[in-house]
Amino acid sequence: MKTPIPVQLIVTAAAQSERLGAVIQGMAKDAGFAVSIVPEEFVTSLAQAKSGKFDAIQVGWSGRVDPDGNLNGLVNTGGSSNYGLIHDLGIDSDLKAAAATADVPARRVLYSRIIDRLDALQGNIYLYHERYFLGVSDKIAGIRYYADGLPRLTTAGYAAQAGA
Repeated sequence: MKTPIPVQLIVTAAAQSERLGAVIQGMAKDAGFAVSIVPEEFVTSLAQAKSGKFDAIQVGWSGRVDPDGNLNGLVNTGGSSNYGLIHDLGIDSDLKAAAATADVPARRVLYSRIIDRLDALQGNIYLYHERYFLGVSDKIAGIRYYADGLPRLTTAGYAAQAGA
């Protein structure tokens, strides 16, 4: 195939996403791709993703504590956010089995098998995982902060102050 191969990369019209697009553009050039960065408003980019009207699209995901919340909509056949149109009966079957059991070792085996299959299919390319930091006054207590980066504030409140 004649290079460079033109690819339009849709990114969210935000400074961080556009910088990421520029990094991808530079790295892809070395591999024979001419990446054009197309900044779009977030909701517009999701509409394009759902309609399949893109060459490549950058989409972030905050994550969920339970793997089912991460994988089911993203890689299950017909999933609401399955923009890569992944269709694999083995993945679908393993997702269903994992969601149906509370046995953690069994779920670990199933999800590992799903991830291995996704790696082989290469329908999605995972580039990075953001680290989130939360700064809170020492007057506040009870915030639960999980690895998915989403703080739970339902148990938050004012901390008891010494001498009060």
